[in-house]
Amino acid sequence: MLPALCLFEDQNCNHLHPLSLTRPVFDLRCGMTSLLEKIIRHYSDFTLHLFVRDYLAGLTKENHPHARVNQIPANSCLLINGRFLFENDLPRLEGGEMAWCNRGKIVAARLSAARLAGLAIEGGGIIMPENFAGIHSST
Repeated sequence: MLPALCLFEDQNCNHLHPLSLTRPVFDLRCGMTSLLEKIIRHYSDFTLHLFVRDYLAGLTKENHPHARVNQIPANSCLLINGRFLFENDLPRLEGGEMAWCNRGKIVAARLSAARLAGLAIEGGGIIMPENFAGIHSST
């Protein structure tokens, strides 16, 4: 089974309005490529999961037919906040549970299958911060 790479929107996606009203935050362009494209080029051999607001799910499925939209993976995964612009130091896909923070916000987390089973999702694909409580974090 391939490892899962999950991009998600958090409760702060509305800070990017009006741009984020019609597309997920990871589909916003920064230069020539979208935030999603910038992230996935760092990984190979993974299953892509995208968590988006309910009203964007259909559009996201059309634009990303290779991805699973708003579907929680059965195995462990690396969750990456779709509004964060990473440099070159992205977390590895596999390993133990860990969270990465920037300015007090979760930008990525590696979660076990057990924790994913209880994932709190609001409005379809909004991943809430309480999902990361108790996970060792790195800044």
